[in-house]
Amino acid sequence: MDSDQWTENAGCRDGAAGVDLAALLGRAAGGDASAFLAFYDRTVPIIFRYALAGCRGDRDAAVSLTRVIYREAWRTADQQFASGLSPLAWLIAGGCRQDPSRTITEHAC
Repeated sequence: MDSDQWTENAGCRDGAAGVDLAALLGRAAGGDASAFLAFYDRTVPIIFRYALAGCRGDRDAAVSLTRVIYREAWRTADQQFASGLSPLAWLIAGGCRQDPSRTITEHAC
C-alpha cells in the first residue's frame, strides 16, 4: 500500500459504520479479523496523522510506524479494556509499544 492510501482509507469494508470502536476491538480480541479490519478502517486516518506528525512529515517513516501500531494492536487487542483508555486513545498512547514510555508524537522516526 502506498503512503497516499493511508490518508484516504477511511471507509468501513464490512459496513459496520454504526458499530462502536470498543465493540470492534473487543471482537478483534477474540480473533475476529473482519472486526479488526473495520476498526482499522475507522481509525487509520487519525493514527496516520499522529504518526506523520511524530515522524516530522516523513511519510515513509509514518507508514512504517502506522504498520507497527496496528500489528501490535492486533496482537494486544485483549489488553485495551484493562488500560482504562478509549480504543482510539489506547492506539495513540501505545504508538510505539516497543518503548511504552513514549507516545506517537514523541517517536523518533
